[in-house]
Amino acid sequence: LLDGFDDAFMQGKLVPRTYPNPVKHDHLSIDFGEVHDNSVQIDIYSLSGSLISSRVYPVQDSMATIDVSQVPSGVYVLKMIVDSSTFSSRIIRQ
Repeated sequence: LLDGFDDAFMQGKLVPRTYPNPVKHDHLSIDFGEVHDNSVQIDIYSLSGSLISSRVYPVQDSMATIDVSQVPSGVYVLKMIVDSSTFSSRIIRQ
């Protein structure tokens, strides 16, 4: 899961970019580049594999804003499911 770029990465599609990282405030932005979907499922996991949060967010102009205000400080794995592709990224919540 930590290095979970699926076939989309291997086929040269753009990989979503998460910022800021570390997250110091209540929101994390995700830039999907050329993705033309209208929503993304975001699952946040602890490093031990526990699901912390799961929610569908709107994607507008290839961007999504994720609310992490209820996520405690720590290191997490962000799993993004969009356009039938799955991407994972490690984030730090301060």
